[in-house]
Amino acid sequence: MQAVYEEKASGARRDRPELARMLDHLRAGDVVTITRLDRLARSTRDLLDIAERLEAAKAGLRSLAEAVG
Repeated sequence: MQAVYEEKASGARRDRPELARMLDHLRAGDVVTITRLDRLARSTRDLLDIAERLEAAKAGLRSLAEAVG
């Protein structure tokens, strides 16, 4: 089953309920697909924190703009 989470508030805000909801619902094998990394995180530290949560949940991350190798 696919779920789409779309944050309505500015990414600069600390309180991002849709991001929190998405992270809370991650299961092993899920892949979070985003348009660009800067749409997911406010800073490099924020991105690393989110990546750690994804790793802990055994979920992946795919950015449509930042292709890997």
